[in-house]
Amino acid sequence: MKQFSIIILSLVWFISCNSNDVKSDYFGDEITLTKSTSIESIVINPNESTGKEFLISGVMTQVCQKKGCWMDVKDGENSLNIRFKDYAFFMPKDGAGRKVKAQGIFNIAMYEEEVEGKTVEKEYFTFTASGVELEK
Repeated sequence: MKQFSIIILSLVWFISCNSNDVKSDYFGDEITLTKSTSIESIVINPNESTGKEFLISGVMTQVCQKKGCWMDVKDGENSLNIRFKDYAFFMPKDGAGRKVKAQGIFNIAMYEEEVEGKTVEKEYFTFTASGVELEK
């Protein structure tokens, strides 16, 4: 009986120690890149960055309040709207203000806007994250 008590106490101690060590929530695929790239350095030369994979970090400033299906991440003065690969995961709707790391692919997309009666094509930046780490 004494051995059983020791085993139970050890398990309780192990579980309580490990649960306190968790400092982040993880979504999607494992983040494999180790060096973070600033958003500014990605968007300053968007044609060179297109189709490339990056790890970005910053603060989540906004998140979709319907499902958590997108988030805006700001790093200094620059921000990116981030969607999630294959719509496979979502962010918590109360995640704004938390530090975030996102690994994904940067691209340029086009949209049409009517300006003074003329249809004008404009570009915007997209970042599709395959994995996200969100600090608690």
